[in-house]
Amino acid sequence: MSLKDVSDEQLDEVAGYLDKHSDGHGSGSEEEFWRLLIKELKRATPASGGKKIRYSMVEVEDFGTELLKDRSPGLKLLKDLQGKKLSLDVFVSCLEKIECVGAQNVFRTAAPPEITHHPASQAVRCGDQITLTCKAECEPPAQYLWFRGQTPIPGARTNAHIIRNATSGDSGWYVCRATNPNINDPRKMVFSRWAEVEVVGSTVVAQETHTPTITLHPAHASVSVGGSAVLECRAEGERLVYDWYKDEKLFRESQRHGKLIFDPVTADHFGEYHCVLVNDVGRVESSRARLNDVSPASPIVITEQPKDCRGRVGKGISLRCKAKGPPGKTLLYQWFQKQPGRDSKDKEIGTDFVCCAQLFFTPRLEYKIYCRVSLEEDPGVSEDSDMATVTVDSIWITRQPESIDCYIGDRASLICSAEGCQPDQKITYMWLRSVTRGDRKKHSLTCNSGVLPFDRLSQKDWGYYVCQAQNNYQHVQSEEVFVKVSAPPADGSRARDRTRPTIRFTKQPWSQVVPLGGRFRLLCEAHATADEPLHYQWYFNGTPLDRETDSKLIRERVLTDHIGSYYCKVQTNEGFAKIITTTARIEQAPPPGERNRRELEMSGEQLNQEEAERLLVTAKEERYAREKVALLIGNQRYQSPDMVKLNSSENDTRELAEKLRTLNFKVFSFVDLNFRDMMDVLEVFYGMLTLSGIYALFYYTGHGFSYGGVTYLMPVDATLPPKCDLNIAADDITAHMQNKKSRAVKILDCCRTSNRDDIESPTMSHTRSLGYSNIFEITSCPIDHFSYEDLQEPNSTFSVALRGALDEPRKITEVFQQILDNMRNAPQSLNGRPFQRPEFRGSLADPAITLHDHVMLDDPTAEEKLYEIGAKWEQAHVLPEPVLLPDELGGLLTVKLNFTADFSNVLVVGIIMIPAGSCTSAKVDVDTTFLESQGLRGEFYLQQDSPPDHPTHTIATLKVANLQRLEGKLKLCLKVSVVEAGRGEKEGTVVHELEQRPLFANYLSDDRRT
Repeated sequence: MSLKDVSDEQLDEVAGYLDKHSDGHGSGSEEEFWRLLIKELKRATPASGGKKIRYSMVEVEDFGTELLKDRSPGLKLLKDLQGKKLSLDVFVSCLEKIECVGAQNVFRTAAPPEITHHPASQAVRCGDQITLTCKAECEPPAQYLWFRGQTPIPGARTNAHIIRNATSGDSGWYVCRATNPNINDPRKMVFSRWAEVEVVGSTVVAQETHTPTITLHPAHASVSVGGSAVLECRAEGERLVYDWYKDEKLFRESQRHGKLIFDPVTADHFGEYHCVLVNDVGRVESSRARLNDVSPASPIVITEQPKDCRGRVGKGISLRCKAKGPPGKTLLYQWFQKQPGRDSKDKEIGTDFVCCAQLFFTPRLEYKIYCRVSLEEDPGVSEDSDMATVTVDSIWITRQPESIDCYIGDRASLICSAEGCQPDQKITYMWLRSVTRGDRKKHSLTCNSGVLPFDRLSQKDWGYYVCQAQNNYQHVQSEEVFVKVSAPPADGSRARDRTRPTIRFTKQPWSQVVPLGGRFRLLCEAHATADEPLHYQWYFNGTPLDRETDSKLIRERVLTDHIGSYYCKVQTNEGFAKIITTTARIEQAPPPGERNRRELEMSGEQLNQEEAERLLVTAKEERYAREKVALLIGNQRYQSPDMVKLNSSENDTRELAEKLRTLNFKVFSFVDLNFRDMMDVLEVFYGMLTLSGIYALFYYTGHGFSYGGVTYLMPVDATLPPKCDLNIAADDITAHMQNKKSRAVKILDCCRTSNRDDIESPTMSHTRSLGYSNIFEITSCPIDHFSYEDLQEPNSTFSVALRGALDEPRKITEVFQQILDNMRNAPQSLNGRPFQRPEFRGSLADPAITLHDHVMLDDPTAEEKLYEIGAKWEQAHVLPEPVLLPDELGGLLTVKLNFTADFSNVLVVGIIMIPAGSCTSAKVDVDTTFLESQGLRGEFYLQQDSPPDHPTHTIATLKVANLQRLEGKLKLCLKVSVVEAGRGEKEGTVVHELEQRPLFANYLSDDRRT
């Protein structure tokens, strides 16, 4: 540890000890002290192993001039030593050599002595020798001082006090004080029991000592906080010592009388007491007596107690306390940190019902914190919360090891890394191994690094491993991982699919709003490939819950302690695959009457039951959605050559989808839809809006026009001149979203011009909308105006402004205002282009909602419908499992396919070619005409550079678009070729049919299309 890591408070305290010698108040000459200090520092070496520390006399005198400036020369020296990277151990060693004890003790933690042998009372004749002995255990050895009565005895500084030639004047009571030389705190000094010495004349009158006999036992007492009370115990016997115990723990010891006085009584005093009487002959206990609290009930009731928590050094923690007081009274909250020592005053650290504290390093690695709630009008009326324990982590795991599955003879390694509160401090590692899962008796390995290498795996390496990281204060263990070692195949080939098993959720837990005393159920359902068994573990506020290892977590009666965040971790037997659910929040619902009042206040008018159901607010006035669903359509590749070419629709749709996913929207995103496709996806979207309280967002970017005051969205098969009946009327979308009673937001980024005389008018009537009530519409431009995009830019101006407005939680009306400000400040607007002014219309029953609101379940009867919505979304976004293609080239090439989604109707196929044997190079091509025969569109890209970790691999990417038009199963045709050393080129063709239809093709089955 470097001197640079010492806190400012410790530096100031050490500087104070050094300054005592600088201003002449210390012992000895100040020149002599500084000469010795500089001499020892010159011998010291910085922690970095650099040059030795040198100070000239001019520099030393410069330190002394700080006194003339009313500043600290000691502090200036310490700051300079910090810059020289002096080790703390070296600096303390220098202080030891010059005997600056006070400064040394700042950096040391020491325990007070523990007395193991007390002096005994005795009676002697005049002229005899008296020997009183006391022994105390501590490190370093304790220092002693003997007292006669209250007066210290000069020179009596050993553990044995000897009086030779005793006289009658030596009679009296003696006690010994023991101190730790590294502790200057008087509160840490300990005293022995009193010993009575009686010196008589030449003849000692024999006096028989009897076992104590109690004549008066302590009696029960009842008292209020702030009052006074006395518990008394009387006994017959010689040289009695009284020890009082509270709740079976020592409360006050070595009293010479039997009275225990409380004045004033505090809340900590209430409990059960008894007295133990001891003399040289025996020991006896009194009966138990209770000190009862009869204080009047406090008008303050704490409804939410602070909870135990843990945090890292340098990070913050948050504790919460809520209380109820008399009507019309204001409550004050004060947070205190409990200080060690019975007489220490607790430190105030906060004055709000939420305490946000920064965790600093402390050798105790633990804080005790409580909240005091009082009335502003009468601070004497107060109530203290329960004590919360805050555990401080000085070390934590930053990289968990991962399970491995290898053959005998393979090379592998387990990697674990940790960080501590002090970056320069060394962290040591130890690996532990066992042959059974969860076995606490693990054998330590010789490796003391965070990397455990296996040069050649063997069967003896099979087992379960844990890494333990440790600094000077704490140790922490990693997760347990499994190393599986098996024999290679009989044919000698070591190639195989090392793809780890995957886990996929079928149901995840919902966030819920639950009244106190109510019930909630969290459900997690998952399945793994190859039907591997799964293990579940539920967590509450980041801490694993004991015995909650089922797929369901149920609380039959909700208490305030249950309010918080939950998630479930699911993993396979050996931990080769693990996955964590989304976090579900359990929030408290307001009382029914209070909820109705708030709904009326929000609306400003009498609401019917259906509208009230949609205004969802928690007890903490937080709004929430029952579900959030978004449909995004970006049309870019228009079929008509007369259409103006677009450049940004695909990018705008992709980036907005990514933004909405971070806000927990279930996003359907599509590109390049024709008229029939758009009608299909809109019907799916409407079918998702089955409950009130759902946030529904529709977004379109592409070509558009207006006719008769109605905006039309143009599919990619639209023609010019436009025909209204073959384009999508935006008013129809508005009407459907309104009829579903959702909280609807519609965003259009398209032109709305009507300057053509050849537009074919509609022959079919549109669905009648409800005007612009219960929907909020934002358009990139007003009616009869153009919406611009720059062919040199990847995104439209409106799209960039929209995503920027969603970066922070804003009310819907504030979102529009932010879009407007962003577009005013866009480079295109500042560079002379005509300002494109967006437009908004509409209203919502609750205009305070934001797109950042959490998703909550407030009605258990709606759970199944919400799971149906989730199941539909999952069905429309199924991805195929990674596959290895059949070997068509005699073992010279392994081709692996991975699958991801770009949009709901665009599948991205990653093609990885792994050469084997004598293969020197490989190529691949995709027959895109084979895709076109299935009604799809394909784009093939060959990556020029191999990945750095696999320089022999060849990577290619295939995008398969228009999956909404797929009939039957998807088939891929790959043409591969390899060059074999000494034998030339080989070619082959592989046709692979996916077992399951991917993405939206899986949802929009053939029967639905018809």
